[in-house]
Amino acid sequence: MNLKEIYIDNSATTRPFDEIIESLVTEMRTGYGNPSSLHSKGLESEKILKHSKQVVAGSLGVSSGEIFFTSGGTESNNIALQGYVKANEKRLGCLVTSEIEHPSVLDIFKYFQKIGFTVYYLPVDNTGIIRINQLEKICQKEKVSLVSTMHVNNEIGSVQPIEDIIRLKRQYEFVLHVDAVQSYCKLKLSSFAKSIDFLSFSGHKIHALKGVGALYIKKGVRIEPLYYGGGQEDGIRPGTENVSGIWSLGEAVEIFEKAGQQALVKTRELKEYFIGRVLDEITDTGINGTIDNQKSAPHIANIWFKGIPAEVMLHALEGKGVFVSTGSACSSRKKTVSHVLKAMGIKDELAGCSVRFSLSILNTKEELDYVVQALKECIRFLRR
Repeated sequence: MNLKEIYIDNSATTRPFDEIIESLVTEMRTGYGNPSSLHSKGLESEKILKHSKQVVAGSLGVSSGEIFFTSGGTESNNIALQGYVKANEKRLGCLVTSEIEHPSVLDIFKYFQKIGFTVYYLPVDNTGIIRINQLEKICQKEKVSLVSTMHVNNEIGSVQPIEDIIRLKRQYEFVLHVDAVQSYCKLKLSSFAKSIDFLSFSGHKIHALKGVGALYIKKGVRIEPLYYGGGQEDGIRPGTENVSGIWSLGEAVEIFEKAGQQALVKTRELKEYFIGRVLDEITDTGINGTIDNQKSAPHIANIWFKGIPAEVMLHALEGKGVFVSTGSACSSRKKTVSHVLKAMGIKDELAGCSVRFSLSILNTKEELDYVVQALKECIRFLRR
């Protein structure tokens, strides 16, 4: 087969949209002013920030005054969680998250434990969905002050029952943070955004530049900044704003909105087509998680290939120009079994053979046909 370059590791990062790449030099050449400066170049940059803020807020159905720009999902998570605890620590009860969170959430909760807070880690079922009854049991016996959960899991694509958690939030009055890094612009968030307190996401997961993200903070929620400076972003995230990155974020959101739901329907159809071919045509393979449309994201498929270590498969595919991953890019260099697959009860021998394929609206059916053929050739060689 002729060697191509097929990128299906879009949960790790995405290639910026062509429109952003082509306009970036012009934007940087003209919009380089400091948004805090009072002269016209500063006002031009401030106008860019305001526009992007309005675009992001509009996509969520919230006020632009509730959107704060950051360097990405990790910083957004830290500002929300640490900032809330810092502002309210003297009156907080227990804190709750799940066993399958991104390290930028799990490590924060480990820190909270270390400094004396009671922390609960919710288990998940064998499809990677939080056991909501466990959260309800904790709420019935403890004063729960803060719950943090991802919307879409970055390794297996499971969609968490945010509406059910919101129902419990209303009943037990806890603060809710949602890590939407893998769902923003891929699932509709405007249906629940106003009902939560914090929502984090990142630009480079939606074809914007790296180094930019945002945090929604519901009006009235008390939060302390993690550091201090010039007062940018209402003091929540001080420091000169990344104007080019923020511009790219607004552009990417507008491109997704113009593409509409049909682009995401196409992505889900491609994912289902790919999974179907792999399971039908390659022996000793299986899915981690579920393909239920209501419980799985349209772009992530986590598949095990019995007897072939994931890292071996990754490099074999790379040799054919196909780029995939073994799980979270933030922890893939660690030689340990995925904490997500472990929490789901996946046996180590299958977890160690699991590969994540994550699509974007830029992928095509022809590319996936190439990937299936590459998989067949790699497996034929590796299972000899």
